[in-house]
Amino acid sequence: MDLAIPVPDSLAAPGRHLLALRISTFHLPASLVGYVYSAYAGSYQAMANRRSRLMPLVFLGGFLIIGVFYGVLFGLDRRRLTLLLVSSLCFSVVALLMAESWREALGYTTDVHIVRLWLVTGLTGLVSLLLAGTFLVQFRVPRRGWWAGLLIASMGAALFVPGFDTKSLFVIGLGLAVALGATGWALVRRKTGAGWAFAGVAVCTATLSLTGLGFLDAYFFPAFAFLVACLLAALGRQIRDERQRLEAERLTSARLEVELLKKQLQPHFMMNSLTSVIEWMESDPKAGVRFVEALAGELRLLAEVSGERLIPVERELALCASLLDVMRYRTDIVFELDTAGIRPADLIPPALFHTLVENGITHSTAGPSDSPVRFRLTATHADGRVRYVFDTPHPAPSDHPDREGTGLRYVRARLTESFGTNWTLTAGLHDGMWRVVVRFAQVESWKGGTVGEWGTS
Repeated sequence: MDLAIPVPDSLAAPGRHLLALRISTFHLPASLVGYVYSAYAGSYQAMANRRSRLMPLVFLGGFLIIGVFYGVLFGLDRRRLTLLLVSSLCFSVVALLMAESWREALGYTTDVHIVRLWLVTGLTGLVSLLLAGTFLVQFRVPRRGWWAGLLIASMGAALFVPGFDTKSLFVIGLGLAVALGATGWALVRRKTGAGWAFAGVAVCTATLSLTGLGFLDAYFFPAFAFLVACLLAALGRQIRDERQRLEAERLTSARLEVELLKKQLQPHFMMNSLTSVIEWMESDPKAGVRFVEALAGELRLLAEVSGERLIPVERELALCASLLDVMRYRTDIVFELDTAGIRPADLIPPALFHTLVENGITHSTAGPSDSPVRFRLTATHADGRVRYVFDTPHPAPSDHPDREGTGLRYVRARLTESFGTNWTLTAGLHDGMWRVVVRFAQVESWKGGTVGEWGTS
């Protein structure tokens, strides 16, 4: 493709000279016959040095190491799609670096040149798409699938853009535009790491705007290396903050778990229970035995599940049934829990419904002679998410209808521990009843850890 021919010193004397070039393209494919890119006359050393422009290879090792590192991290933590995208982005940049350096490093014949040009253009489009996709996923931009589809469709227009350099500049510009929009959106919403990411994309975009076609030859890889460095800084801050937040949430959950157990075992409760047992032993021993069995069953189940991260719904409902039995003996009130749409194998944080039932009993105003107090739990499943609605017939006291006590704080802590930010909880009066609505990603099996990004990546 590139050939430097020295003129002998004997023919390079001062004066005017005639240089004749006889060039044949007869051996090339028909599509390339007559195609001569350029011919120059000048310093032989300068001509030879044109083939030594291997600056892009300086960055190849760095991108390769980053790609391998984040690929391994994704293998260890498959929930975080951003890690896979960063790894794929770095490997695609490595491939683009090799394609860009092919001509200067190894050389090739003219008929291969068109293949390399299409390869460089295609890899540039892949880098652009992965770059935009990484920021869309990293900051969870709404409708990111729609933005990715629009970007791919717009890249198709590059086929009609004349010139391969112009095509490459067009597709990388599209990717940077989407990335700039995604990081700008995240910056406005004060998302962790958005400042670093926006700075990297902004510098890269400004460099492209100022250098034009020269961006691809001289400035692309240094500017892109700065952009990736900012991306990694943003991702590192996100991972650090997430780990700190999860650790704090685990501590909060553990404290609330202890509080929950203390509430079940508080001296006042135990004294009343023992007093009731003594009375039943004297008046109705069989009732006393049944009460002790119900109380022991509830405490046993509560001790078994309190240290779990997620448990099956059927196990949680068994815990609720034990609580209702205990309270029926203690209060002479019949409490019942009606369910609909429940899938027994689905997993939920432990004592989630148990806490809601206990809150409902605590705030109940029913007396011993009243009709049975019925709680209702309904589940609906859609789009990989589950929505639980818990209705209590006797709402919280009207003077503090929205006050959040230990029970709801425990529920929120458990949800955060298991689902990160991928959950919602609302509570309030609804048709004369106190309604709590919980929504999170549906989980049918679990091997540990959290599911904070399930259903979102």
